[in-house]
Amino acid sequence: MKATTKRIIYSLIITLLVFIAGLMVFIHQINLNDYKQKIEKTFFKKTGLHLAINGKIKWWLFPNAEITIHDVDITNEKQKLFTIQSATANIGLVPLFSKTIQINKIILKDMYLNIIKQTDGRFNFYPNTVKAETSQSESISGTDRTTPKNHNTFSITVDSIQKIFFDNVDLFYQDVKEGQNFSVKNASLNLFYSARDNEFPLQMSATINSKQPAVKMDVKLQGVGAVDFKQQKYALNDINLVIKPNNVTGIKNNFTVSGKLGVENEKLLFNLNGSQLNVRNFIPVVHEENNASASESATGSSVTTEKSIEKIAPVIIPAALIRTLNMEGTLRLDSLIYDAWTFDHPELTVKAANGITEISPLKTGFSEGIMIATIKLNAQQTLPDIAVNASAKGIEIEKLLQNTSLEGKAYADIRLLTQGETLNDLIKKLNGEVSFHINQGKFNAVNINKLVCDMIAKVNQKGTGTQEWAQGTPFELLQGKWNINDGVASNNDLTAKLLSMDLHGDGWINLIDRTIDYHLGLTITGDSIDNNSACKINPRYADITWPIKCAGKLGETKNLFSIDSERFGLLLQKILKQEAEYHLKKKLQQHFKGFFK
Repeated sequence: MKATTKRIIYSLIITLLVFIAGLMVFIHQINLNDYKQKIEKTFFKKTGLHLAINGKIKWWLFPNAEITIHDVDITNEKQKLFTIQSATANIGLVPLFSKTIQINKIILKDMYLNIIKQTDGRFNFYPNTVKAETSQSESISGTDRTTPKNHNTFSITVDSIQKIFFDNVDLFYQDVKEGQNFSVKNASLNLFYSARDNEFPLQMSATINSKQPAVKMDVKLQGVGAVDFKQQKYALNDINLVIKPNNVTGIKNNFTVSGKLGVENEKLLFNLNGSQLNVRNFIPVVHEENNASASESATGSSVTTEKSIEKIAPVIIPAALIRTLNMEGTLRLDSLIYDAWTFDHPELTVKAANGITEISPLKTGFSEGIMIATIKLNAQQTLPDIAVNASAKGIEIEKLLQNTSLEGKAYADIRLLTQGETLNDLIKKLNGEVSFHINQGKFNAVNINKLVCDMIAKVNQKGTGTQEWAQGTPFELLQGKWNINDGVASNNDLTAKLLSMDLHGDGWINLIDRTIDYHLGLTITGDSIDNNSACKINPRYADITWPIKCAGKLGETKNLFSIDSERFGLLLQKILKQEAEYHLKKKLQQHFKGFFK
């Protein structure tokens, strides 16, 4: 019995060896290079795209299936879509019989991929011929081709990925309708994975260039990944991400990120901590060719100028990008710098899906104060809607506005609605309200005491002398509420407590062209200003409101404040009339007093 069993085992081994030997002979007898033209024709018939296999094909089938191909490109009727100089794939042969894939290695070198989404929504790798054939067959059959006729599903799982290596990969993407494009150049990826370990080290580097939003940077990433193919869960832990600005103005400080990043059911999940981020470091300077053919013909060369990418593409709300977002997570930074603004320890929690992005809350320190906001961006329609609810506490107003004409600690409640992608559109369609008060501040652009003293001196018909006036006007409290309609902010309840006067104001500020037309009325609470005899208040008109006008271009401190000539003229007429009535009444009293005696 044992001998029989041994003979059977030996027979099976011999049969297997013969099979393997025959298979090896079969493999060596078949040269796939002889079938390149047939492969190319079949590829065109199935896809409508032109495949060219310019290099040699090498393959092996046992014990693992492996194929290496060199110098391949794919084109459509107009442009090159894909090229690769070397590609190798090696998968386990035996696991395929149990409907599992064991990827031993995938190696791609010197690859180029060009993807363009046309205005009609078609991609450049989906030719018109294929679309026409598909539409025709759909109309003939009268059935929905997306509905499978056979309900028997074939499931296959990835058991392991031992090695993936990409070197020198370039990717270009453009959405013609949305005006969006980005590129990934010199990308490399090194990944080792085993399903049994459930974790894998990952290294990646690339140069990323995008128009909307405008960024250009070098990226290096290291981390430890985890994959669950069945549950569609992917995570990257222990992230060490270094982003180096790559603009033509020179190398600036790197931006580093650590934390966790994952994907679950196509949703991006993250919990990240970043270093200081200077936004300006990532805005590239580009060369724009002037359309000056006459100049070119005269000089024999084209004229180029350098402009900030903001001036060329001033989109700050990228609607196309927002529509693609599906994420949830928290991001914290050491600081965020944009121009003269520095935000300390900003933190935000964001949820984005179906074209709607909600940031709630957004917290940040700013100039010894704090700002808290909730922001909702709805990009489901052509132009995105933005809603902002925010509060500010103890913010230095001069640093926030980047304007030295006003200073003090500001407190505000803000409710804003707007629409658009560019800064100009956002301002033009800005609506809402801002309630505020500023403590212990100062009007740096004007000495209001001097202006009022000049008016009183004119009434008193006296000169103010050679007195030197201090620069600016301090105040204890400035408060009010601005109503904003289509980019124009109006106010009629401004009040302020100055050292010797009470202030009331009304007027408007055009945020679109940054102009102001505002009227201030001041009531003196004492009997004079700065103890100047020329400014001594006549008790008969101590309650009179003295008018000052603020008009001009915001940011221009000179001649922004002046005596309101129109209102002062009316006031002067009123004062002269009161004086005339007073003197007439006084004379009448004296006359009748003598008469009754």
